[in-house]
Amino acid sequence: MIQEIYTEESITLLIKKINHLKPVNILIVTGSASYLLSGAKALINKLFGKYNLIFFNEFDVNPNIIDLEKGIILCNEVNIDLIIAAGGGSVIDMAKLIRCYINCKIPLKDLIKSNEIYSNNEIPFLAIPTTAGSGSESTHFTVIYIDGRKYSVSHESILPDFVLLIPSLTYNTPFYLTACCGADAFSQAIESYWSVHSTEESRTYAKEAVFLLWEFLPLAVKNDINAKNKICIASNLAGRAINISFTTAPHAYSYGLTSYLGIPHGHAVSLTLPYFFNLNLKVSSYNCNDSRGVSFVNEIMIDLLNILKIDFDEAPQKLFMYFNLLFGNIHKETILKITDDERQKLAENINLQRLQNNPVIITKNDIENINFFF
Repeated sequence: MIQEIYTEESITLLIKKINHLKPVNILIVTGSASYLLSGAKALINKLFGKYNLIFFNEFDVNPNIIDLEKGIILCNEVNIDLIIAAGGGSVIDMAKLIRCYINCKIPLKDLIKSNEIYSNNEIPFLAIPTTAGSGSESTHFTVIYIDGRKYSVSHESILPDFVLLIPSLTYNTPFYLTACCGADAFSQAIESYWSVHSTEESRTYAKEAVFLLWEFLPLAVKNDINAKNKICIASNLAGRAINISFTTAPHAYSYGLTSYLGIPHGHAVSLTLPYFFNLNLKVSSYNCNDSRGVSFVNEIMIDLLNILKIDFDEAPQKLFMYFNLLFGNIHKETILKITDDERQKLAENINLQRLQNNPVIITKNDIENINFFF
């Protein structure tokens, strides 16, 4: 499926496309307070106010199956002709899930746990991100929590048909959320670049995203408007990159940090990126997990060092300092709260699917002795 991406300059073309679809009932999936504060409400009213709009925003920041069932019940009361998600990654993920399982009569738990789509329905889907980070608007997978455990659903039909990128919708994002979203995008871009499934296309997207995020994200958290414009572009590039390559070890470990400790996803991923970056720099014939070989992985890691303009020996420390700059004192405080017992639980609940995408084999010992400080 080829996704159509529109910007403020091409918004007229998007409206023509939507009008051609002749929707009657449009499902609008949004955040709560963010829908108004971001400016998304005014935008939706301006562009789609003439249609019958059905709103859904009663769900947790980490989408769960109970909330999904609420959304499906709402949709089953009318015939939905178009789905629009206006919000961050959680909002877009929820809209993806509703699109996957709308009109579903089969127990959702069984379908989701087996990564099955109920029907390859043809309801058009427009994603309008209001945060710069998840890249969910340009990926063909989504996540949902069932009984506290995170599950991924992946299928080509999940990819939104249309994306509208308007950087100004991210301008009112609070400092910490900007840092979390940006850290997620940065981690996605880095992981995509070294993933065993990377391609020339995915690395092109990822390289540009890493470059932009490394330079402009520290400025974006200080509310620099030009920097926020850059981060919006970088976030989408990172999403397009992982749509091809998928994520790796830092994301594999982060799910437990979010599920069990309540650390927001983007911040959770940033906690281990320096550690796994350091491990991947030490690739050898004994631990290489990429079929393209040790030399290829070495070249990839050298590329990343060059993009970041940092030396081999200082890489993990520089990355730690970067995240410490983004999050301030919250970063160290978050790490210090993680107990030894919690580390053990986290090690036992790592996402093996994502871990297998890492270019270097990650051992049980690596996980149990993870280092958050550099």
